[in-house]
Amino acid sequence: MNIIRTFIHTNRDIHGADSVQEFLLPNIVDLKPNFIGMTSGKTYDKGLIVGTSRKWDEHILFGELNKVKRIGFFGRKKKKRILKNYISQIIKTNEEFPYSIVELDNEFNLVSAESMKDFLSRSKPKPKKLSDKVKESYLNLAKVCLNENDHAKFQKFASELKNYDGHWEHGTTLNFVNDYLNKNKILLFMVLDWKAGIDDFNWNLASALENNFNRKIDLPSPNDYPERASVSFDNVFCDYKNLLNKSDLELSFIDTDSDQYVILVHPISDKETVGNSINGIELKEMKINCT
Repeated sequence: MNIIRTFIHTNRDIHGADSVQEFLLPNIVDLKPNFIGMTSGKTYDKGLIVGTSRKWDEHILFGELNKVKRIGFFGRKKKKRILKNYISQIIKTNEEFPYSIVELDNEFNLVSAESMKDFLSRSKPKPKKLSDKVKESYLNLAKVCLNENDHAKFQKFASELKNYDGHWEHGTTLNFVNDYLNKNKILLFMVLDWKAGIDDFNWNLASALENNFNRKIDLPSPNDYPERASVSFDNVFCDYKNLLNKSDLELSFIDTDSDQYVILVHPISDKETVGNSINGIELKEMKINCT
């Protein structure tokens, strides 16, 4: 008996917000080309390939399904063969069509209906119109933080920007903007996990300084901090802020209510503009108190 890494499951986007969350098996009870839930015994036309880690084989699955839906005595060998084949097909289908919606044909073979991403892009609401105030605020941040060429590129992008807050794929407008920035190598925001190493911050900041302001500044060395210290270590950001302030530059932080830092580097003289613009994109500025 092997550990099964992927299986077929229900999904609220596919089956409805009130659907039962359960693993799915081929309908060997009625020998029909649809799925049957291992928890509820309900039937489904479609299922989603998901990751899992279960010690299952055809015998265990047969017994589990028999608990919720009486399978009957006749044809048990054939039904267990269908389950065995089903397990092997899930592995192959996932390799070829990962995270896809699947169906069963008349021979109980898995058929990929479409990718989950395609399904969601087709079935979910499109992004809404973004307010002029939010657009203007993003443009103000770009104006004070970017070089002339990147600012021009961002202006064109922002002119067509939509509201992605609550979007099924991006989650927030800021995430959508960051995806664009990363793809186009535009250094407006530095996005770091709270566990990111100081050397990662060093590299990102040095790149932004050189690219956006044509400045090379001797930054604090990661070796000045304990081994494996992260950017969340005491006074790390204050050390950098104090150093940059001597060169008339500043670090500002966007509070995204998550376990990451979103950081901007800009002239000190634009501190008020940056603070107002962070509020303008409907987020809050994270205050870093330094002495």
